[in-house]
Amino acid sequence: MFNLVKFAQTAFKIALIFFLPFLYLQLFRQFGSFLSIVVLIWTFGSIGFTIYAYISEKKRFFLRNEFFKNGNLFFRYGAEVFYRAIPIPVKDEWSAEDSGKFGYKIIDRIQDNFIHSYGSNPLNGSQIVTIIGATDRKSPGDSRGFLKISFAGARGAVFSRFITFQVLGKNVVIHMIAYLLGMPKILDIIYFVISSPFTILTWLFRWLRDEYSIYSTLAKDIDNSFEIIDMEAYFVSTKKNIADCISEELRVHGIYTEKLGQIINNTFNNANVNFGNQSFDQSINNHGANYGNMGNEVK
Repeated sequence: MFNLVKFAQTAFKIALIFFLPFLYLQLFRQFGSFLSIVVLIWTFGSIGFTIYAYISEKKRFFLRNEFFKNGNLFFRYGAEVFYRAIPIPVKDEWSAEDSGKFGYKIIDRIQDNFIHSYGSNPLNGSQIVTIIGATDRKSPGDSRGFLKISFAGARGAVFSRFITFQVLGKNVVIHMIAYLLGMPKILDIIYFVISSPFTILTWLFRWLRDEYSIYSTLAKDIDNSFEIIDMEAYFVSTKKNIADCISEELRVHGIYTEKLGQIINNTFNNANVNFGNQSFDQSINNHGANYGNMGNEVK
């Protein structure tokens, strides 16, 4: 039944791709010279802007800081597939500043590990490891730092991790979130572009306000077996690296215990993502959690 629905959707899109240019031409012919010019400008303007928006969004994907509104933090990175938080008790004599420095040490260790362990082209793809800021548009003064680690597979799928921390009393809470972005299909891209004269007003203003992502709307599925294998390999390997980095930093500061080490291992061992059919762990989605204020104490 599912395959039948998918086939029907594909057939519908193909039919519209061939029909819409004919419709635009007929609309152009039906009106007088002024209205014909308006139709022409609107049609080509919408299509041209949609192409520009798609290309520009794809280019800035790895480069920019993030802005969000309401509950759509990191919305352009696809579906949220993983969220865990690890509370780490610190020494009683540590001040909030000491705890903040410790949190930064963990972030720095993870960042250095990813840069040196995987380089910039793991599995014939690309990896970006950088610190970014995320700003709440409703509260522009509320900007929080995250370590962003994005791996783009050789065929276009993207797996991204965001890591931050909070100082909460005598605890440093490490927050880890991951998103998965599929591979946009050429048919969906063409359909989105060719139908834009009718649909552009449904997303244009949200896109201009940085509240909508064309790329993540189109990049839903991963339908290549090799790409799935690469995503799985990166996910499994990197979650072990993060766990090891946290444990090593705990040992350096003399606060590692077997119990805490077990909590860290359990946090990652219980984390699985099904990359093949996008059947994500829905229990971690829409949790409404506070993702962390890197280096700031939470009162």
